[in-house]
Amino acid sequence: MSAFSLIEVLVALLVLSLVIGGVSKVLLESTACYQKAEQREKLIAVGWSIANSLLADQNEQTLKTKIRYWQERLDVLLPGNVLTIDRENSDDRCFYIIRIFLTTESTKMFELKIVV
Repeated sequence: MSAFSLIEVLVALLVLSLVIGGVSKVLLESTACYQKAEQREKLIAVGWSIANSLLADQNEQTLKTKIRYWQERLDVLLPGNVLTIDRENSDDRCFYIIRIFLTTESTKMFELKIVV
């Protein structure tokens, strides 16, 4: 009676398949989280690059040219996005509000507010 029965083998295979299924689910979720973090990192880097280029020259015509330039760059880097840059002036300061909307399965927005 040292041999395994067919029922024992089937139960062992069932348990093994459940474990493998659980591990694969965890792997898929971690990959999705990594992709979101990578996308967020790209957004932050692009946002600060846009902000630095805006701070270098604050001419209105140059601003329109820079918006077109950054939109083209973003289309390559992060397809399916919308870039808006608003300029608000107060008494002694100038505010640039950079918004990048991503159109993915759930629409997300990244907003960076720069005070000059």
